[in-house]
Amino acid sequence: MNHPGEASSSNQYRRSDDDEAFAEFVGLLRETAGEITGRQPSAAEAAKWKELAEVLVTELRIAAGRTTVSSVPAFLAEHLRRRLWKLENRKQPPAAEEGSGAQAGPPILQEEARECPDCWGTGMYYPGGFEKGVAKCRHERLRKKAGAVEDAGGGE
Repeated sequence: MNHPGEASSSNQYRRSDDDEAFAEFVGLLRETAGEITGRQPSAAEAAKWKELAEVLVTELRIAAGRTTVSSVPAFLAEHLRRRLWKLENRKQPPAAEEGSGAQAGPPILQEEARECPDCWGTGMYYPGGFEKGVAKCRHERLRKKAGAVEDAGGGE
């Protein structure tokens, strides 16, 4: 027996629209976790995923406390870009073993970039450690390694 004001199946609040808003986000996280670890996330990792969410939420709340936010995903993405890429935004040169600037030569293909000892194909790395931010990887050590192979007679 229904009570007055009780939700019926036709007018209950549906979370499908809310879930839909997060579907691509969750899918990308799941896909990337599988790509990095070689396996899909398990239910046993739920607490660790919650901890990650709490860290992101804390960072969001701290950053949002200084301004007005109209779009959480756009705001958080831009905030994290600025935080993560602060090294590059300051235009500090990435730490290089020798020489300066990007080396000339053919562009590194994505398949080749996966062998880069600095970024492992991500395109970004921490030249001065985590606390100093990230920089765009120019694959200098990969180029040096490839040059050494060519000099040793690797190319025919």
